[in-house]
Amino acid sequence: FGTNLEETVIRSRILDTLRQQEDLIHLRVDQLDGLASLCEVIDLQPGSTIERSSYRLGFSLAGQAEAALVDRDGNVRPPVQLSARGEVLYPEDADLDGDRSPVLRLRLATTARQPVKLALWSGRPVAGFLEVVRRKKRVSSSPDISPMSTSSENRARSPSMRLAVLSDDKVGALRKVVVFRTLAPDQLHRLAEALEVKKMKPGQIVFNQGEKGQEFYIIHTGLLEVSIDGRKVRTLGMGDYVGERALLFDGPRTATVKVVEDCELWMMDLDDFNQAVQGPILEYMKARIGLQNTKIDLNSLTCLRVIGRGGFGVVKMVQSKTSDTRYALKCVSKKQAVEQKQQKALAHERNILAELDHPFIIKFVRSFNSPRHVYFLTELVTGGELLDALDALGLLQAPQAQFYSASIILALEFLHERRIAYLDLKGENCLIDQHGYLKIIDFGVAERITDGRIYAVKGTPLFMAPEVILGKGQTTSERKHGWRQTCEDFMVGSFPFGDDQAGNAE
Repeated sequence: FGTNLEETVIRSRILDTLRQQEDLIHLRVDQLDGLASLCEVIDLQPGSTIERSSYRLGFSLAGQAEAALVDRDGNVRPPVQLSARGEVLYPEDADLDGDRSPVLRLRLATTARQPVKLALWSGRPVAGFLEVVRRKKRVSSSPDISPMSTSSENRARSPSMRLAVLSDDKVGALRKVVVFRTLAPDQLHRLAEALEVKKMKPGQIVFNQGEKGQEFYIIHTGLLEVSIDGRKVRTLGMGDYVGERALLFDGPRTATVKVVEDCELWMMDLDDFNQAVQGPILEYMKARIGLQNTKIDLNSLTCLRVIGRGGFGVVKMVQSKTSDTRYALKCVSKKQAVEQKQQKALAHERNILAELDHPFIIKFVRSFNSPRHVYFLTELVTGGELLDALDALGLLQAPQAQFYSASIILALEFLHERRIAYLDLKGENCLIDQHGYLKIIDFGVAERITDGRIYAVKGTPLFMAPEVILGKGQTTSERKHGWRQTCEDFMVGSFPFGDDQAGNAE
C-alpha cells in the first residue's frame, strides 16, 4: 500500500470495512492484514468498464458503482449497487475456478459523475475462505435470494479463513511464533521449506499423552485443545506451537492434543527441528518449557517468603522441592472472591493466562485448588515494578524509554492478534526481570473481543481512553491511549491527560 497519506487512508478504510463483516469478525489482526494485502485498488473512471474473472470479494471505497455478473454465454445477471456505505460483494454460486466461471463487470452507477475507487479481491489466495462462505450459503439460502447478494442476513458466519500456502506466507507465520522471531531470514526460509502441511478435522487427535514425540507443529489456522490426564489445560490458536517438549527433552508426550476447529498444521520432524533451532533460541525454548512442569503439585512447593499483597490475598515466592526452580504463587481467598462476586473473573483470568506465551508477558504455569484458596503458579520475576525502578533511577533517557515502550507494544501486539484487550496497562503492572526485560502482569480485567467491540469499563481511570469512559465501547485501538499515558509517566514524570486529577477517580 505504500507510505503516503492517501495510501494509508485507503488501507485504514479497507481494514475497517473488513472488520465489520460477519464472515470476518473472528479473524485476528494479522489475518485481516494478510487479506488486505491481497487487495487490488481500482480507479473506475466515468464512461469506462472494468471486467475481472474469478473475483472473490469487493466493495466501494469512495463513490457509487454498479456490478453485474456476465456468464460465458453472455447473459447478464441483475446488477448490484456498491457504495461507500459498506455494501460488500460476494460470489455465491459462481464456479470460481472452472472454465465456466462468470465475469464481474464494473462501471459507474447511472447517478455517479465522479471517479469511483473500488477494493477487489480475485484469484486463488482467498478461495478457501470464500468457498466456505459459498457452501454454507447454498445450504441456508432461499430460492429467491439473488445470486450476488450484498445483504449481511444472507451471509453465513465463517470462523476462519485459509490464505494461500506459499513460502512467503510460511515465513511470515514463523515470525509470529515467539521462539523463531530472532532467526535470520535464511534460517526462516530453510525452516519454511522443511514444513509439511497437515489438515485435520474437529475431534481428530494430533498426538496422545505418553507416546513418543517425533514432530513439532505450528498452527496456521484453527484451534487445538491441550489436555493432561483428561483435564483441559489450554486452547491454542494460530501462531501457537505444540509438541516442542518431546523434541527438546527426548521424552514422551506429556499431553494429549485434539482438534476443536478445522486446522491446517505445519509439521516439522525431529531432524529438521534440530538443524533449524540451535543456539540461544534452543536455550530459550528449554527454559520456557522447563517452567511448564506438568507434574508439579501444591505439596511439592516450599514457601520462601511473601513478595506481594493484594485485595484478594498474597503472592509468595515458592520453590520446588525436586528441581529447586523458584516460582511466584498467587494465593486468592475464595471467601473474599465470593463476597465481591469475582468467581467468573478469576476463571476468566486463568483461561487467558493459560493461552499466552510471550517473553514480555508473565508466564503461567498452572493453577491449584484448595478448600479456602485458588492458586496461580507463574514464573518468578525478581526485578520489581517498573515504577519502583524509576523511583531509584529517575526518568528514563531516550534509549531506555524506546526499549521499554517497544517491549509493551510487542506484548500488546501479541494480545491483539489473539483478540484480547488488556484493560489495565500502567507502570504498576509492568515488572522487570533479573535481566532487565519487561513483563506485563495482572490479567484480571483483560477481555476477549468477540463481536468487534467491548463495552466493559474496567481498569484505572487515569489510563482509560475517553471513548471507554464515555461508554462508547472499545476495540484494541483504545489501548494506545493507556500505552501513551504509561510512556509519558516513565519519560516525563507526569501524564499528558488528567495529571491534575490523578487522585480523583470521579
